[in-house]
Amino acid sequence: EAFGTSTEVMTTLFALAAAHGSLLEAATRTSPVLRQVAQRLLWRRTALENGARFFCELDREIEVAPSGGAKGMGLFAKVDLAEGSVIGRYTGVEMGEDEFDASPSTGLYAMRTNGVVIDGEDPDRSNYCRFINHSVRRANCQATEAWEDDSPLAAVYLETLRDIAAGEELTMTYGDGAEAAGGGESAALGAGRRPCLCGAATCGGWLPFEPLPGDA
Repeated sequence: EAFGTSTEVMTTLFALAAAHGSLLEAATRTSPVLRQVAQRLLWRRTALENGARFFCELDREIEVAPSGGAKGMGLFAKVDLAEGSVIGRYTGVEMGEDEFDASPSTGLYAMRTNGVVIDGEDPDRSNYCRFINHSVRRANCQATEAWEDDSPLAAVYLETLRDIAAGEELTMTYGDGAEAAGGGESAALGAGRRPCLCGAATCGGWLPFEPLPGDA
């Protein structure tokens, strides 16, 4: 996707939104359509401000394919990707933390940011980003938050940490037990003990946020 004047357009739109902050907040809380538009602008503007070099699309630069072994499906690069390429926005059902805790979700596809849980467990209500697999030592992508103080909006997007060759699997660390999303406040929310299947010789053996064997 060519950036062109998109940065200028987004900056102008957010300047207008800032001038009418209370109206924007009220609108995004009551209108799902306006909320989706505002979140799209927010995360793309954040990505551009963070130096994003390219926005990928499914089946053009990215594909979902078998990851091998027991890992199921994964995300793979169809073409060479440069460092700083945006894989996509992580989408799912948005809930408050109390609502999420009371839900039947396993939490295996959930991320938390700005007091909002984005739960991608339902494939019909999420997107291809939910297929990114975990690795600490081999992570070549990260999740980055996009949100502003005193705003009801929040989003998480995935981006590459280095140049990635065509055919290489895209992976990220789900967290270190306290934080995820590239060192921000987001955290993958796990449920139950699950072994890590990344295959690295130095792997610790368990996914983040999981109790180690013998832990209470």
